[in-house]
Amino acid sequence: MLALHQYMTRQIIVATVFTSAVLVAFIAVIQSLRMVEFVVNRGLPSTVVFELLALRTPSFMTVVLPISFFMALLFTYTKMQGDSELVIMRAVGMSEMKVARPAIFAALIVMAAAYGVNLYLLPVSFGQYKSREYEYRNAYGTVMLQAGRFNTPTDTLTVYVRERVGTAELQGILIRDARDPDHPITILAERGILAQDGDSPRVVLFDGNRQEVDPETGRLTLLYFNQYSVGFDAEIPELRARYRDDKERFIDELLRPGDTPSEIQFRSLLIAEGHRRLSEPLAILALAFISLAFLLTGQHGRRGMSLRVLGAVCAAIALQVATIGTMSMVSKSLAFVPALYGIPLFISALSIGVIMHGLRPKASRQSMPTSLQTEGLAS
Repeated sequence: MLALHQYMTRQIIVATVFTSAVLVAFIAVIQSLRMVEFVVNRGLPSTVVFELLALRTPSFMTVVLPISFFMALLFTYTKMQGDSELVIMRAVGMSEMKVARPAIFAALIVMAAAYGVNLYLLPVSFGQYKSREYEYRNAYGTVMLQAGRFNTPTDTLTVYVRERVGTAELQGILIRDARDPDHPITILAERGILAQDGDSPRVVLFDGNRQEVDPETGRLTLLYFNQYSVGFDAEIPELRARYRDDKERFIDELLRPGDTPSEIQFRSLLIAEGHRRLSEPLAILALAFISLAFLLTGQHGRRGMSLRVLGAVCAAIALQVATIGTMSMVSKSLAFVPALYGIPLFISALSIGVIMHGLRPKASRQSMPTSLQTEGLAS
């Protein structure tokens, strides 16, 4: 019996992992389109896209896990019903509660994983994601020297870059330096590298020439070089301390916000986010009981399985709509916080009641012939 429960639990967990991977990949493809535009516009390497997507994955998982587990549970039990495996289990004396036990155990495993994501992986990964994005968005190299356009780090300095390779290497460089109005110069170089010199950025040029025209004589002076350095005389913009998003904060920071002006202003929203993280995994348990209530009660047969699955899907959608609506009310008033926990717990209790009620008629029908026979003998 233990081996059979392990087999069913393994089937549900494997299906959940596979479904989660597919859904996360689908969401990642959609998100990558926006990230590719962000990376291309700032001349960043393509590896930045994969880095940012990896850091966003836990935030995708918070949405995907309940859905993937529900789909995996429906698929596993429907497949076992179609293959007559559930029929065989009942024929050898397994009760409906024993058939439901692997689903409940798998729900507890997935729920524990969801708590791990919500309470630890999400704030850690999303915090790194926002920091990386902020750095890439405000880094002096990506802001001051963008490929395919004339950049003006200062009013008297113009730089054109044909192409950027990575975050520091430049290809096809044209510099017009008029910081000395009496001796403006033009510099052409095949490639260059961004560097930092104290408080100002600098570009080191390779394989180019420096052109200067004497304003009095009109004579052109041409200097070829293998290496040449040009400073921008522009201060690197200091990265200011940014406001930390609610997804970057750990649960204790959300439930007990600090006394800074921003935290006081968004206190209700932070507390609401904390309760959302604590209550959200409870939906996984509720979805498990919803599935079992529809799939294991009533008459067992292949014909009615499609209607049962449809009913379970409709009930799951109603649960998600109710949860989203409640979260919207909680963000406006913390008085609705108990409803975040009450809805999934109530649905779970209601589903358990349906499952237990669905088992009673079977027992009464089995005992009915014996009572009738006793009454017949007595008469």
